[in-house]
Amino acid sequence: MTISEHINSLQRHLAQLGLYQVPVEGAESEVFKVCFLNKYEMQQWQRLREEQSVNKAAGSQTEGRDRYNSRDSK
Repeated sequence: MTISEHINSLQRHLAQLGLYQVPVEGAESEVFKVCFLNKYEMQQWQRLREEQSVNKAAGSQTEGRDRYNSRDSK
């Protein structure tokens, strides 16, 4: 797959997520920087996302208990 095919594929994928290229005013040529993550970076990113979702879930459970306990103490 050529670089232009990769870029087109990425643009289609991002469009599915609701992300589109922002038009730039001016007639200058544009430079695109594309970052590819290696498998170790992807694993770290996935671990961080999982930790965040676990922390959010634990936080919402704690809030529920705090509200329940505050009603009992009144």
